[in-house]
Amino acid sequence: MTTYRIEKNFENLKFADDYMFMLLMKRPDICKGVLERILNIKIREIKYPEVQKTLDVEMGKKGVRLDVYTENPDTMYTIEMQNVDKHLPQRAKFYESIAAVNDLNKGEQYNKLRKNIVIFVCTFDPFGKEQYLYNFQYRCSQKKKLVLGDGSEIIFLSTKGKGKNISRKLENLVRYIDNETVSDGFTKKIDDTVKEIKKNKEYGRQYMEYKMMINKYFDYFREEGLEEGLEEGRKEGLAKGIAEGRVKGMAEGRAEGRAEGRAEGRAEGRAEGRAEGISQTKSEVIKKMLPHIKAGIITEQDAADIVSVSVEEFRELAKGING
Repeated sequence: MTTYRIEKNFENLKFADDYMFMLLMKRPDICKGVLERILNIKIREIKYPEVQKTLDVEMGKKGVRLDVYTENPDTMYTIEMQNVDKHLPQRAKFYESIAAVNDLNKGEQYNKLRKNIVIFVCTFDPFGKEQYLYNFQYRCSQKKKLVLGDGSEIIFLSTKGKGKNISRKLENLVRYIDNETVSDGFTKKIDDTVKEIKKNKEYGRQYMEYKMMINKYFDYFREEGLEEGLEEGRKEGLAKGIAEGRVKGMAEGRAEGRAEGRAEGRAEGRAEGRAEGISQTKSEVIKKMLPHIKAGIITEQDAADIVSVSVEEFRELAKGING
């Protein structure tokens, strides 16, 4: 799920946009083709890809919502489309760990864990080294060639790499993601599918509803954040002014103290009113999101992220709204 305001209209979406990426990767042939080009291997089969898959851990702990998750009997694959460089190494570690925890049932031996590959497709260079591919595995610090062999791997694919150190098939895919250049049969299949998706009125309607809902919420809390910032600035200035005033004399200090008390009372009243307003807005947003969750447009984790609560808190709030 996007964590920034959505500006694009449906007809302008490209491969790299979250919504289009998820619709494309729901197609097993496209998902499999993308994986094969990034990993430079032939994959016999994959399970039907799941988009916006939520992996939960124990109650009260942070879960994770994956853009695309698929698997086969030997390997788990997580694929994320990234347009913003934000905590990627830490996120990759978290995703890989949570996927491993969810793969092992209680009582099973550790050797039952499958290979676990996390892939970030980035429209920027996450490490600034001009590579198309950055592959990470656990290695021994003293013996660089000694790999731990736990089956985990984290891969960053950058569309801003340079040189000719990747396969022609992957190069063609990267060029398509970066600038929509169609240069082989697979990128033509992707491009044709993008055009087909854009003709689907139901997809367009769902996207517009999702866009309006998220943007309305973000705009509201951006304004609230500005107001709170101004209020904090006023309070800081008032405190400084009062401190300086007290140095000038007790009489002025008493007067300013009374003024401060009145100002603080008004500030507390505004804060309480603002808190009530935010709570009411959360309830309104949750109420509007419930039909989208039921229809499968967004997940509970998405909705919880939007209103900045845990999934458990979201469910409790939703119960209150449903009565």
